[in-house]
Amino acid sequence: MKTNIFHLIFLIFLNESYRVNALECYSCLSTKPNTTGCDDKFNVNGTLISTHSATTTNATCTKMVGKLTDGNKFTLRNASLTGCPQGLESSAIVGNSTTVQIADLKIYCCHKHLCNRALSQSYSLSNTLISIVFAAVAAAMALSNTSSASSTCESHVLTPVHHTGTKSEWMEAIEQQHLERSSLNRLIINYLITEGFKEAAEIFAQEAGITLNNVDLTSVDERLKIREAIENGKIQDAICLINKKAPELLDQNKQLAFHLKQQHLIELIRLNLIDEALTYAQTHLAEFAEDEIKMRQELEKTMALLVFDKPLESPYGYLMETSHRQIIANQINNALLVHQNQQSESDLSMLVKMVNYIEDKLDKKSLRYPKLIDIPTGKLEDS
Repeated sequence: MKTNIFHLIFLIFLNESYRVNALECYSCLSTKPNTTGCDDKFNVNGTLISTHSATTTNATCTKMVGKLTDGNKFTLRNASLTGCPQGLESSAIVGNSTTVQIADLKIYCCHKHLCNRALSQSYSLSNTLISIVFAAVAAAMALSNTSSASSTCESHVLTPVHHTGTKSEWMEAIEQQHLERSSLNRLIINYLITEGFKEAAEIFAQEAGITLNNVDLTSVDERLKIREAIENGKIQDAICLINKKAPELLDQNKQLAFHLKQQHLIELIRLNLIDEALTYAQTHLAEFAEDEIKMRQELEKTMALLVFDKPLESPYGYLMETSHRQIIANQINNALLVHQNQQSESDLSMLVKMVNYIEDKLDKKSLRYPKLIDIPTGKLEDS
């Protein structure tokens, strides 16, 4: 389940950087307020509203929200041919040679047709997880009056949230946080490398302009092959690959070796190879059960699958779910990373845990806040 959640979050992030051809975006380049339908109370049929099609591979729909030095606010929508605009000069923003002094500017980008009607959904979703973490951390620290609040918020350039309130107030606080595109790119690359997705990491790094010179891609590919073998139920193949890559790993980690052999037993039961399953359990797993109570209990549950005509529908059917293979694959992947003195858990995984931790702390204080109820979509409950 955890792996599925992380994969879904990754797909959201990947979607944010996905490039499409013939992208159609709303266009509105007038800075006159409330006359064109261009502002946040968006009117598709407003005057001077049109659509712009971009056919380059880096095309994005953009929405720029700014404020002039005289206090007037404006919203501009258009298509960018070269990706999400960064480091824009004031004159470029209005599309002519007139210099306009801008006091504040926020840029939102997305990659779906006509998605810049409102706040960019793709951009907002890709920022949601980290922004909520930052806001929640700031809120918890401020409310707890901990001494570390100022240093943590300062390192992330956060505006502390000193109270909880409605969903709109919470989202307003989140919108005040600033996240660089490069930070999101590094988060995605870190996830891909840690989880062993070599090809995806190479493709994304090329699109994002990130070098992987310090990454051992051969090792990443080896971990991916081991993961795929386990997730496909080919446990013996996985054991051979592990022994080839890290010969002493399974000898030094008894629990890891047990779980791999337990999974092979499950695969034999899945194939209805009853005699072979009994022989394998006696030959390769009995020794674990003699020394460790927990392992004996796990082995008993696994052997109990043999009693049922439909083991998948039994009380221990969860052992035969593909999610159980993924759990074992994650354990092996983490152990290999630790063996190589590398980070064993992706930053994205730790961010998810941080969200859960902070929300739990806020719940225990009986504080009112919009709870994150769906991580893949970044959906918040109304408060």
